[in-house]
Amino acid sequence: MQLPDTVVLPTLADLHSYLKTHGWSSDPPGPGGTLWTKDGSRVGVPHEPDDVLVGSVLTRLARAERRDVNATTIAVRHVRFDVTHLRAVNDYRIIDKIPLETATKLISSARTMLRATATTARWERAQIGGSYSRIGDEVVRESFMGHTERGSFIIPVLVPIPEPEQPDPRQPSLYDEQEEPVLHNAAPEPFERRVVRTFAQSMQAVHDLVVEPGRPPNADHLHELVYRGVSREFCAALANVLDENAIGEFETTVSWSP
Repeated sequence: MQLPDTVVLPTLADLHSYLKTHGWSSDPPGPGGTLWTKDGSRVGVPHEPDDVLVGSVLTRLARAERRDVNATTIAVRHVRFDVTHLRAVNDYRIIDKIPLETATKLISSARTMLRATATTARWERAQIGGSYSRIGDEVVRESFMGHTERGSFIIPVLVPIPEPEQPDPRQPSLYDEQEEPVLHNAAPEPFERRVVRTFAQSMQAVHDLVVEPGRPPNADHLHELVYRGVSREFCAALANVLDENAIGEFETTVSWSP
């Protein structure tokens, strides 16, 4: 397994986060790097960024995880992001190109939908108007668009997820009388994760309560849509995408940061 020259390498911080969250254990740092081990496999991560060494680490990591080195590289690069894949399809199977006007509308609508759910993630609202959440807008400003992927026309939207705070071992435990107490102070859900979760819930709600029934939602369904994070602005942006003749289907999938 070898990395193509065009692959963008992850940072050392991404490598450390990936190994830590996927069950690898680190030995004390040595003069040139740190050795990580898991189930008999060993991977040495250098202290200084070096493309050749990082590429070698990714190759060994992919071999240990028994998967494609390119897929492993993407997983490491995106370890600290929730990634929403927006996929546009038409009858002729968009593969590597899309009308410029359609692509512009798709990206603009994706931003509007993310901004709407960044507001309804804080409180449910049927219509936002101009009262968007300032905290939610900050999440949108901190988000990225990844390179488009082959396979219809797929745009990854990347929302950075902060590292969870480690529980304080001095906190009282739920069962103080046990020899190995269980801490009850689990890390709270980051607001950035809540935004992406609300986006996914909203898309699923529109599918379940509007698309599948194939008829206008009744009052109960409208209340359910709002409860699950759907707003007028979200629906308008989604309709803006589906109105494009070049797009026959539109779907989203989410790859969650661990």
